Amino acid sequence: MNGGQKEWYKRYSTGCGAEEFLRIGCVYAIWQMTNLGLSLWLKNSGIIMVFLAVTFIFASLAIRWQQVYTLLQRITENEKTPIECRPGTQKWWTFVTLVLKLVLPTPLNNNGLRLILR
Repeated sequence: MNGGQKEWYKRYSTGCGAEEFLRIGCVYAIWQMTNLGLSLWLKNSGIIMVFLAVTFIFASLAIRWQQVYTLLQRITENEKTPIECRPGTQKWWTFVTLVLKLVLPTPLNNNGLRLILR
């Protein structure tokens, strides 16, 4: 990790506090309630897998991809964190393979495809 990345991590970690953690926790709880409500309403447990995959994708891309980082900043409404994403990040198209690796195995497992299409 170079000096610019260390400085960014220092600014990012000092700008996050209990209020931001609470906001993210509330958004996560609403996201999971929506997940549960949709899966019960549609009687489809495959939706749970999709929502879970989206949760992990968001968490892994939050500091690496500018669009997702901007969404995270809007959720937390924190002006203390850096405006720009972590330095040395990759362009958006380099994450297509990550998304494919995380999303495609869900319908390809034993019963995943049947659950999603049901």
